Amino acid sequence: MACPAQGRPRWRCRSRTRYGGAFPDGQLWVPLEGATGHSRDPGEVLGELVRALGVPGSAIPQSTLERASLYRSRLAGRRVLVLADDAASAAQVQPLLPGTSQCGVLITSRSDLAGPAGSWLLPLEPLTHAEAVQLLTKILGQHRVNAELGAADELAAACGQLPLAVRIAGARLAGRTSWQLSALARKITDARRRLDELETGDMSVRASLTQSYETLDEPARRAFRLLALLDSAEFTEWQVAALLGISDAAAVGNRLADSSLNGSACSPPSDGAARPAAIRRRRSSPRPWPASSTSRAGSTTPREHGGRSQPRPSRPATPPRPLTPSSGSPWPPAARVGTPRPAR
Repeated sequence: MACPAQGRPRWRCRSRTRYGGAFPDGQLWVPLEGATGHSRDPGEVLGELVRALGVPGSAIPQSTLERASLYRSRLAGRRVLVLADDAASAAQVQPLLPGTSQCGVLITSRSDLAGPAGSWLLPLEPLTHAEAVQLLTKILGQHRVNAELGAADELAAACGQLPLAVRIAGARLAGRTSWQLSALARKITDARRRLDELETGDMSVRASLTQSYETLDEPARRAFRLLALLDSAEFTEWQVAALLGISDAAAVGNRLADSSLNGSACSPPSDGAARPAAIRRRRSSPRPWPASSTSRAGSTTPREHGGRSQPRPSRPATPPRPLTPSSGSPWPPAARVGTPRPAR
């Protein structure tokens, strides 16, 4: 399980390399598109898997149950690693599980999956500060980082030590050898410019966040927008309730937690406060905010006005800019890494 920009593709590639040798009959890889809000139907995915296992299209049954049975029979007696990438739920993954313990399954997801039974959950943490600087060094070279070691430290911290953000910063600097690390560090440290700066080519922290944001319902989206305006990286359920003008925000908080948009390792700490990373708190709203809407949950409840939260207006408000729409899934309609060999 990984939060947006937290290195799920990197973990997927490293795990495939690390464990692939234990499954000599091949690897199967399918994108499930759980973060897009339009997760793929298991029956469709099973059709691709059995084709990859050598079943001609004319012999593939229509029902999901029959496809699952055929899929498991084709895997019987083989040692195959199945990678189910970007799962939306345990229910989506369940039909894709092999029927033999000789096969292995790696499931990646941005959501807190409840199961499947017998699985191990491995939350991905952000990089340590040393790892983030090391990643920058791999991209830019030891000489360039050593020349501005303090700026490299600032840059890693400004990126929230998120692998995607660090890679983007490194790629931008690698393409401009005349740029100083300190100049980019100053730009990314500015919260209002951070997401604009963390884009290059097809890599974008904003697009990564947008995918998870768009899976939320409207109360959770509104809570996320309002929480982004707080000057604290910590918040509690009563604060969410006050911001939304409701008496109980537990359900909204749970939806935010399940979406992996709040907190390190996507889970609330034991004291009941959720801690969204700074880079996530500074996310802009993906749609225009209402010109004015007043809550009646008490005197501490702020009003939304022009995209700012203002219990007592003290300075002009600046409406947030719309998010850049997500470019969609980076995966092809079907993907296969290796073709399983026939059972011996």
